Amino acid sequence: MSHPGNANCFGERYASVCPCVPKPLDEACEWDCPPHHTTRAVWKTAGTSCVERINYWRKKACEDGWVECPPAGLPPMVECTACHECANSEAEWDADHGAHSSFQRCGEMVQGEGGGATCADVIDSFVSERAPDEDGIMRCTGHCGPIVAHGCQTFHWGKDRDSGFHTLNWRSCNVDQCQSFCDEKPGACFTHDTSPSMVCDDPNLDSEPGPEGPPCP
Repeated sequence: MSHPGNANCFGERYASVCPCVPKPLDEACEWDCPPHHTTRAVWKTAGTSCVERINYWRKKACEDGWVECPPAGLPPMVECTACHECANSEAEWDADHGAHSSFQRCGEMVQGEGGGATCADVIDSFVSERAPDEDGIMRCTGHCGPIVAHGCQTFHWGKDRDSGFHTLNWRSCNVDQCQSFCDEKPGACFTHDTSPSMVCDDPNLDSEPGPEGPPCP
């Protein structure tokens, strides 16, 4: 077949085309930077940032044989830095008006919110929602589910100015909607000391992108 579409070698339709080319998990997904923080998501799991802690749990889920880990594994997740300021506005609003009050403001379809000193604390609280099902098998329920979603995944996060209330928006990077909101209400969008850099991350370095990082291509 010269145009296999999304059918594999057995005629079954999946996201991967035939023939499949095996790749390491940290080379399996490619992204545009901008709007994401890197062109290739890799395992950076030692810090307290959202992306580091999310990928810590994605890697651990497969190392420990969680039921959510597919045979091919869970590739590391990538962050949509272009929607960060919009997500900050959501966290600020929801901290005062109730969780999910601003849901879909930044184009997201899946959202989790919670408080913590760092984003790692919030992610850990989400993972703590793992619970045994009726057969006694531990599963990622509630806020934990998006952390171990299959395939190449993107997210963006926000935090309010004062209380440590965090917003996590999963599987979306709707740059136009995020920018449109911030253009219309510039006072609502902001950054803070723990905001991610907008420069392109070097996947070969062991830290998240900083102000001196390489420019986006």
